[in-house]
Amino acid sequence: MLNKAIEQDIQNYLHQLVAELAGQDAALIQDAKYDAESHFRAAVEEADTQTNPMPEIIEHYGSPVEVAQYYREMELTVNWALHGHKKPKSLNKSHPVFSILIDMSAYKALVYFLLSLPLAIAYMAWTVMLGFSSAAASIVLIGIPVFILFINSMHFFSLFEGRLIETFLGERMPRRPIYPQKQPTLLSLDAIKALFQNRRNWTSSLYLMLQLPLAIVYLVVIVVPALLAAVLFLSPIVDPIMHAINPSLDIDINWYWYPITAPLSALCLLLSLHCAKFIGKQQARYAKSMLVST
Repeated sequence: MLNKAIEQDIQNYLHQLVAELAGQDAALIQDAKYDAESHFRAAVEEADTQTNPMPEIIEHYGSPVEVAQYYREMELTVNWALHGHKKPKSLNKSHPVFSILIDMSAYKALVYFLLSLPLAIAYMAWTVMLGFSSAAASIVLIGIPVFILFINSMHFFSLFEGRLIETFLGERMPRRPIYPQKQPTLLSLDAIKALFQNRRNWTSSLYLMLQLPLAIVYLVVIVVPALLAAVLFLSPIVDPIMHAINPSLDIDINWYWYPITAPLSALCLLLSLHCAKFIGKQQARYAKSMLVST
């Protein structure tokens, strides 16, 4: 009965905290919930279990109103530290087509898409080897523990992918995972039911699977033009030098083609950067909808 009362107090506090943070970024709300729940459960384990310690714990931690205000202020401070003051768009005198060349967010998005294919292969391998195989083996019960491990791993894959999204695409993502639900028995019906009822587990798994086909599209649309731009720009310079050092090497593009290859290189780079920035914004929104608990 006491444990039930403690659990009810924790859930009531979390609901009030979410209500106080209404309108804030979903990633911030997830972080605030994780911090509060982890603090409460750690404090309860250290407290006297003969009485309900939650009122005293909440008094020391702060009311939902106070904690919500703290997180709002902290978010403003962190955003200022990370991004500073954004310059008004009117101050940008560059042509909108060519200003992308000095836009660091476009280059960061390009780096993300360069990394997306190897990461997508790793995600797919984890999903197929552990997820599908354990799900199939769950029919005879032996795969259930492995399947539970796979589902729980989604929290950490979501956190890892979220950190990449925030670093390279600039979208606010959770900095803490979803708090793992403590279950009395690994194979209890309650544990299995909780796993199947958690929508975020399934959307995270789907996200990992879809990353591979998406990464292939990104490779063709974004990465290949960027690599082609590098080849067109460097080959007329590097090839003759390499041929002079080692005459047995063929010259793919000679130096006198440079007046043609340089503009083509710039065109490919512009195309790649514009696509990277635009698609990066869509990828960030899509990732947030799939990975962030609401």
